Amino acid sequence: MTHSSTCPKISHVLGAGLLILSPMALAATAVVDLPVSYFNPASGRGFNEAHGNGMIGWTFTVTSAVTISQIGWYDDGSDGLSRDFQVGLWQSASGFNNPADAVALLGASGVVIPAGSGASLNGVYRVIDLPIELTLQPGSYQLGGLDSAATPDPIKFFWSENIRPDAAGNSQSFSYPGLTYGAFFYTAQTGGNPAFRAVSSGEYYLASGVELGPMLFAVPEPSVLGMAGLAGLLLLPRRRARG
Repeated sequence: MTHSSTCPKISHVLGAGLLILSPMALAATAVVDLPVSYFNPASGRGFNEAHGNGMIGWTFTVTSAVTISQIGWYDDGSDGLSRDFQVGLWQSASGFNNPADAVALLGASGVVIPAGSGASLNGVYRVIDLPIELTLQPGSYQLGGLDSAATPDPIKFFWSENIRPDAAGNSQSFSYPGLTYGAFFYTAQTGGNPAFRAVSSGEYYLASGVELGPMLFAVPEPSVLGMAGLAGLLLLPRRRARG
């Protein structure tokens, strides 16, 4: 999704249409949507998670309103997804201590990121636009997708301590202001329950790290674009203008 705005100028074009935002020289241009939590997978040591039949995803806390415009799934190698991925977003007043109070913000069935390369590529994620942008108010949230044991698409995990600046001192991670990345979960911890659902906090994996699977994308503010550029965030231009 593109947005016309006064924002940091997009200054460098890389291979395959990739763009890197620069905080230099404000100019009117097309603005891309940003992942709410970003980590450059080339900058740290990680591994591929074992697949299973169940939910995989992560939690986050919102402290100031964030407007969500897209949902994505990690596309390792940017060569397309092997199957459809069903993704949901939930909010819980109990912090998911009681999943029964979880509210499905994308409907009971969530949304589907389609197989193949038909969905737009935004950075390392295949994304779809939400039909209506969704503003998340302060609270506890969970983003999850339904995995399967037969899925060949890699889901990568990186330990937090391995997420380090590059040789020039540039940050390789980014979190959208007002949003804090929390615990994550994957099928080995969720008992192999193949239901599409909100996951209980008792099923979270107790480690500090980043899971590359489902992702949310937010409508950017000009000041946030500068922060993303400093983090070396790679993005693609979007093809649908904001109405």
